[in-house]
Amino acid sequence: MRQFCLLLPLVLCWPALAEQIDEPIAAPAAAAAADQISPAASQTRWIAWQSVAERVERVREELSDEADNYRRRAQLAMLRGDYVAMIVEVNKAIRLAPQNAELYHVRGVAWRELGEFDKAIADLDASIELDSNEASAYFNRAEAYLQTEENAKALADYSLAIGLNPDDPETRGRRGYLRMKVGDQEGAIIDLSLALRLDPDLEYAYECRARLLVERNDYDQALADINRAIEMNPQVGSRYRCRGLIWVEKQEHQKAIADFDAALKIDPNDAYSHWNRGVALEVLCKYSDATLAFEQAIRLNTDDASIYNGVAWHYATCPDETWRDGDRAVVLSKKACKLTGDKDPDYLMTLAAAYAEQGEFGEASQCQRKAIDLAPESWREPMQARLRRYEAGQTLRR
Repeated sequence: MRQFCLLLPLVLCWPALAEQIDEPIAAPAAAAAADQISPAASQTRWIAWQSVAERVERVREELSDEADNYRRRAQLAMLRGDYVAMIVEVNKAIRLAPQNAELYHVRGVAWRELGEFDKAIADLDASIELDSNEASAYFNRAEAYLQTEENAKALADYSLAIGLNPDDPETRGRRGYLRMKVGDQEGAIIDLSLALRLDPDLEYAYECRARLLVERNDYDQALADINRAIEMNPQVGSRYRCRGLIWVEKQEHQKAIADFDAALKIDPNDAYSHWNRGVALEVLCKYSDATLAFEQAIRLNTDDASIYNGVAWHYATCPDETWRDGDRAVVLSKKACKLTGDKDPDYLMTLAAAYAEQGEFGEASQCQRKAIDLAPESWREPMQARLRRYEAGQTLRR
C-alpha cells in the first residue's frame, strides 16, 4: 500500500494484488504432482483436473470401440501425469471422431498442463465451436488466457461459464481473483463472497477477500477472513504475511512481527515479509534489526522499485542517526527512480531527501522540483514546504 505521507513514516510494501496471494491455480495438475504446488493451489487444481478426468470418461459413450481404446490409453496417461502420451492418444481418437467436442476439450487442457497455452486455446476454441453450451470449456479457456495475460478475454470466458453454470463456486472464485488482479475491487468482493456462500471451503477466496478488505480499511473483517484461511491451511506463507500487514494497520506491531516470522519460516526468501517485518521493527525503534530486515529484502528482490525506495527512505530519514547513511540512500533511491523511468514523484522525493542527507542541497532541491511537477495538485502544498527546507539547507527528519 504505497501512498504519499506527510508524516514521513515508512510505508508498508504490498506486492501487486495477484502476487500478494499464492496463485490459486495456474493449470490443473494430476494428483501425482499435488505435492509440488502450493497448498492454496492444490485444492483448485485438483478440482479442475477431476473434472477433466470425468470428461475423458464421458467421451467413452460416444466413441467407436477403436476410438474408445485410444481414449482409455489417454486416461491412463493422464493419471500418471504423462501429458505428451495423453495428447498422442487423443490425437488418434480425434482422427476417428473429428466432430467430438470433448476430445478437443481434453486435449486443450493437456496442452495447458504442458504450458502450451496457444495450442490449448486453439483446441478449446474448436471444442466450443462444436459445443457452445459447455461451461467448463469456457472456464478452461479462461484459465489459458489468464496464463497469456489476456485478462479481458479470460474475464469474458469466466462470465460465459457463469452464465451457463451460475452455481459453480470455482468459476465465481476464479473470476473474483481475476477481478482483483485487474483492479475491480468491488466486483472481486462480490464474486468471492458468492463463491464462499456456494462453497465455504474455498480457501484462496478467503485470502483474496481479506486482501481486498484491507484496501477498504475493513481490518476486522479482513482479519476474520485471513484467520479462516490460516485455520484451513496453516502452511501457506502469504497468509501470515497478509495477517501481519493487518496487524500493522491495527498498530499491533508485536503480533505483526510474529506473523512475518511465521511467513518467513515457511518461505525464507519472501522479500515482502522481510521488508514489512523491518517496518514493524522500526516502529518499535529497533533500528538495527529493521536495517538487517530491509537489506535482506533488497538482496531477495532486485526488481521492485518500492523496496529500493523504502530502504532508501530509511537510510535518509531514520530517527536514529546511527542508521542514517546518505550515500547508501542515494544509491538505492537512484535504482528505484531508474526502475520507474524517473516518473514517480514519491520516489523522486526520496531521492531529494537522500541528497539532503548527503548535504547536496542543490541536488535535493532540483529533485524536489521535478517531483512537484509530476505530482497531483493535492500533494503540492506539503511538497513545497519540503522544498523550502532544502533551499534553506535543512535535512529531512522523521
